[in-house]
Amino acid sequence: MNGTSRWSRILGKLAAFVGTAVIGGLIAATPAGAAPAAAPAPVVAATPATPAAPLFSGWICAGTPVPAGHVITSIRQDSGCGGYSWFVQLPQNGLWICQTQLPLPPGYVVTSIRQDSGCAGYSWWIQYPQNGMWICQTQHPLPPGYVVVSTRQDSGCNGYSWFIRLG
Repeated sequence: MNGTSRWSRILGKLAAFVGTAVIGGLIAATPAGAAPAAAPAPVVAATPATPAAPLFSGWICAGTPVPAGHVITSIRQDSGCGGYSWFVQLPQNGLWICQTQLPLPPGYVVTSIRQDSGCAGYSWWIQYPQNGMWICQTQHPLPPGYVVVSTRQDSGCNGYSWFIRLG
């Protein structure tokens, strides 16, 4: 007897056979003229030029900061929020928004004002400005490039409106 058990010899032969089969399979699978694999190109994350505003429409508790670029389009009593909640969404041309202390979204003008129970006060119809249109006189600045050429009393604006043109 040479000092090794029968099981040790069997396992040794099995390991040698499996190792040979694996290495042989790898050699057979590689084409003879194959060049060594090149290192993979580094992955670089794309960085957007300007971060997009979160696309959010929904109810938030009154007093919560309104997401950037959004407007309030409805106000309701909400005991879960301790009083009121606001429905917020991104502005669009031709939309009723609630009159609040928030600045008017850039690029929009108010063209009508109405009393609105859904806003617990007044709501404003916002649109993109156009050369030669009537807009409501509000505390918001005129869009860049426009001038007021006429003023009139206007019940649709709950006060006065301005006729604007590109100046």
